[in-house]
Amino acid sequence: MSSDDKAPLDTRIANGRVAGFDIAGVRLGMTPQEAIDRAAKAGFKISSSSTELSFADKRIEALRKRQPDFQGSKSAKVVRRQFFEGPQGDYLSVEFASMPEGSRVENISYTFKPSRTDAKDVERTIFKKFGSPNGRATMVGNFKWCDNQCQNGDASAELALPVYNSVQIDGRVPAQSYIQKLIDADVDRLAPKAKAGI
Repeated sequence: MSSDDKAPLDTRIANGRVAGFDIAGVRLGMTPQEAIDRAAKAGFKISSSSTELSFADKRIEALRKRQPDFQGSKSAKVVRRQFFEGPQGDYLSVEFASMPEGSRVENISYTFKPSRTDAKDVERTIFKKFGSPNGRATMVGNFKWCDNQCQNGDASAELALPVYNSVQIDGRVPAQSYIQKLIDADVDRLAPKAKAGI
């Protein structure tokens, strides 16, 4: 893996150690096509996907809440989630944030079947890839890694053994916070609040 493969793709989603983490080659900040290509390289096949409103459409909806007669045209929907099946009956779920320039990976979740995949091998692989955990996990037996100081709003990764048999890299809070700030700023600029009429 080249050093470019470990560089953060989108510091709006992750800007610390989690930015370089991957599951089956998929990292935070990738486009849908990059996620498909990396997952395929790791032996995963896409099984389904879903869509959502584009960033532009979410912005228009927010503007219409402030100013009901606001005019704007709808654009095509963008990828929200992709589901992949792996060679050992394992699953990969990739969620996307609708950014101004298109969809970007904001969450990656891998679930395996302990009857077909060695949980200890998964644990060893994750520790080798992610290093020592620096956060407090939600359950005993789980391990957590975070950007920065594991504060609210940081991207994180969690290995959930043995109950859930899963690994997750999560950048949803920073991604959605960034998107909301952009939309709020556009709404305030294009449709300022009316002065109180009292």
